[in-house]
Amino acid sequence: MLAAVLLNGCVMNWQAQSAPPAQVIQSSGESEIRVTLNAGNSVVIRDPWVETDSLIGWQQPPGDPGEVAVVRRAYALFDVRIVSVKKSNTGANIAIGAAIGAATFVASVAGALLIVCGGGGCE
Repeated sequence: MLAAVLLNGCVMNWQAQSAPPAQVIQSSGESEIRVTLNAGNSVVIRDPWVETDSLIGWQQPPGDPGEVAVVRRAYALFDVRIVSVKKSNTGANIAIGAAIGAATFVASVAGALLIVCGGGGCE
């Protein structure tokens, strides 16, 4: 279980990138990016690409994903302030892994004492 938690990168954060959108998309290989627009609002876009002067991708509108289809969105590059990609938060993942490891150790010791002492208390 510990390995699954750590391998899945359970704690992810958006990290702003300083490069232009086309370069971020190409170099990161991410299928999902967060775009902060000059107006201040942020949108998450899937499978992004840059075409001429626009950043294009697919966005999931609010609502049940089973009932609301994704829509194609295009944003003018001059309206894009920041492009962010998801990165694993290594420190948080290590802390979570250590906590899970400690809990597993305590549970194992408690289980071993229960087996050895037979539930009647060790003397």
